[in-house]
Amino acid sequence: RMNSAAKAVSVLYKDLTYLTLEQHKNNNNEEINLKELIKERCEYFDILAKSKNITFELDLQDANILIDRNKIIRVIDNLISNAIKYNKRNGIIQITIKNSTLIIQDNGIGIAKNKIPYMFDRYMRFDSSEGGFGVGLSIVKNIIDEYGMSINVESELNRGTRIEIKWQN
Repeated sequence: RMNSAAKAVSVLYKDLTYLTLEQHKNNNNEEINLKELIKERCEYFDILAKSKNITFELDLQDANILIDRNKIIRVIDNLISNAIKYNKRNGIIQITIKNSTLIIQDNGIGIAKNKIPYMFDRYMRFDSSEGGFGVGLSIVKNIIDEYGMSINVESELNRGTRIEIKWQN
């Protein structure tokens, strides 16, 4: 439990640090092997996922992206953290990379369709039973926009959420 809580607090701390200190730093863009980074981040979140008996299903094609490493980690960590946080016990998180697209899909509680347009607003939270301050997805959207990528969300209550990020090669 302590290890899981420490992981959750770590993501929150990194988000708040990003918002206050790193957001306006110059980008240190580099070629990132997204497949390897996803594997690394899933390993990082493994203890948190196991605390809810959630399994990762990975279908990862090789993909490189030119981006600041810390920023793409913020994106991935927020999406995986949310997929764990809002998933059900014994749930599944599917992560796919193909054709310059990253898809993170869970079979958790989902989001009401009328709330999806607001989910990237800073401080927006739809479920107060889970921790957080509602800044993670705002950070994700800012980074996605900064790099000219697109993000699409599909969700259904009690069925789960699918987030798709596309970028240009």
